[in-house]
Amino acid sequence: MPIHATQTPSGRALNKLAWDRKDGRRAAVGSAGGSVFVYDVGEAAVPAEGEWHALQRTLAALAAAEREADGLLSLHDDDGGGR
Repeated sequence: MPIHATQTPSGRALNKLAWDRKDGRRAAVGSAGGSVFVYDVGEAAVPAEGEWHALQRTLAALAAAEREADGLLSLHDDDGGGR
């Protein structure tokens, strides 16, 4: 769920994103029309207490699910099912 929304001046779709490498408080986004917009996201870029650990747990769960799915697919391949 977004915590902030804005309409770009061009109204075109945004399809590229790069974060400021220094402190992550600015984001540059590129539009389908070739425009680049730089936004100061300020405090929204700083995770609240507990959010970092929640993200780590989510990523670990996704990685485990992917490994499990890969294992099931390889079992299916081994029994002649193939993809």
